[in-house]
Amino acid sequence: MNDALQITTGRLELLPCSLEVAQGAAIKNKSQVEQLLGVKVPDDWYASEVLDFLPIYAQMLMEDPSVLGWGVWLMIHIEESTLIGDLGFGGKPDEQGTVEMGYIMSG
Repeated sequence: MNDALQITTGRLELLPCSLEVAQGAAIKNKSQVEQLLGVKVPDDWYASEVLDFLPIYAQMLMEDPSVLGWGVWLMIHIEESTLIGDLGFGGKPDEQGTVEMGYIMSG
């Protein structure tokens, strides 16, 4: 993964969801996702809305790897070493440089 796309604060690590993580999460392979991320993944994350989008996102990454960073990002609580949510962009900037963003936190 490109470390330039990773954001770290005192409590959080934000990283774009890789193709491998998207594929593992899409088939609800929790152990694979935990191994790839090196963190715990709570069961309630698998009930989040992002799961419906991950197969589409994985296909987008396969077709255009430059989408990485303009789609799904994951929020990791550093101290607890746990995935606590996700955020995402609605794609690359439009003609005016505008990007839509949203987020969901677990628990």
